[in-house]
Amino acid sequence: MTEIKEFQFDVMIRLPEGCPDIVDVVDRLYESGCDDAVVGCGNPGMLGLAFIRAGLDQDAVIARAVSDALAGLPRGALVEGVNLSVSG
Repeated sequence: MTEIKEFQFDVMIRLPEGCPDIVDVVDRLYESGCDDAVVGCGNPGMLGLAFIRAGLDQDAVIARAVSDALAGLPRGALVEGVNLSVSG
């Protein structure tokens, strides 16, 4: 039997030059399906998104979160990295 797991991961994103106000970016992330993300914006030009999402396959769960995030971010945003933790 396949077990659903919780995947805790962070996605680091580099924002493009001339990015809109961070409040607008957070609103767009919420609307694109990242309403479960904790958003960090302490480094200029960077955005950190912390997720806890459940699923069967870690790659699919992360890919969906990244897709949701990029859909809400301005063109030119680049994923810089993903940090993953798995809990049973």
